[in-house]
Amino acid sequence: MLAPTMPSPLRVHYTFSLSPGDSPEQAAHRLAIEQTAELPLTVIPEAALAMAGRVVSVAEVDGSRFAAEIDLPSDAAGADLGQLFTLLFGNASLLRGVRIERIDWPSDFLALHAGPRFGIAGLRALARVFDRPLLCGAAKPLGLSAHELALRCEALARGGLDLVKDDHGLADPPSAPWRERVAAPLPLGLGTIAHTVAEIAATNEVALIAHPSLAGAFFTADHGVAPEVLLGDLFRLAGCDGVIYPHEGGRFPLTPRDTAALRDHLRRPLGTLAPAFPVAAGGVDPEKISQLVAALGPDTILLLGTGLYLDAQPNGLERAATRAAQAVRALPRNPE
Repeated sequence: MLAPTMPSPLRVHYTFSLSPGDSPEQAAHRLAIEQTAELPLTVIPEAALAMAGRVVSVAEVDGSRFAAEIDLPSDAAGADLGQLFTLLFGNASLLRGVRIERIDWPSDFLALHAGPRFGIAGLRALARVFDRPLLCGAAKPLGLSAHELALRCEALARGGLDLVKDDHGLADPPSAPWRERVAAPLPLGLGTIAHTVAEIAATNEVALIAHPSLAGAFFTADHGVAPEVLLGDLFRLAGCDGVIYPHEGGRFPLTPRDTAALRDHLRRPLGTLAPAFPVAAGGVDPEKISQLVAALGPDTILLLGTGLYLDAQPNGLERAATRAAQAVRALPRNPE
């Protein structure tokens, strides 16, 4: 009887710092074992050795940082995204100076994940907009009732915005309970990305947009997960049709290199997964829409929050939305 074929491994590109007395090879080996077997190789039964992480290469980045390519068994995660993140960064998160820079995704692993249900093409079809960026408004702020939030959603839609989303803080607050909000403003807040997203996307005609709240804890230069891996790859695997990110020039400190890579990872070919929309947020100024679109490209969603509500103070929310919608509709159209 033939032995079952092992699925292709995930090749994870880590960078790391050395602890006193360590060699780069020792540190890389420790990382590979911590993420998988958590036992010395000498005490792992032969039947389980195939599930131990394997160091492929180690190289110096500079005098204090090193890079390692490590193969991790994709079979240890399968289609479970929570387990996948544990496999990639579980114990490594407890070490200092370890960062995931890139992951080479094998096609047989990608085939386990449906990815975005709508993606860029599907969201464009839903919005009936095919040749310009989309505009999205956020239902804010926390503290309003479901009815008051619904009126704001109506004003944003009447003003000409293409999409309206819940704010990330509107999980199930007493002021606007989840059930009341779904019945009135319709946008849906999600409590978890790992399991709920896939279930909702598979059973409902609803587009899913992920918010990066808490993700910033991973985005340091020498520890965590590169933004394009966490927001660009993993959220797309999870089935998100769009992923909100803090655009460069906004109020959060992601670099132009980070945001460009993130947009590329959301849109690039990835097995059979549909590309997802990058959703620029974190201080989008309605007065600078033309400059933003020139930098970000047409396959972009602009999420309007603070700037829109500030403009609404003298003009009213619907009129503020109309001004933003007119600005984006006045842009040169994408010939494709």
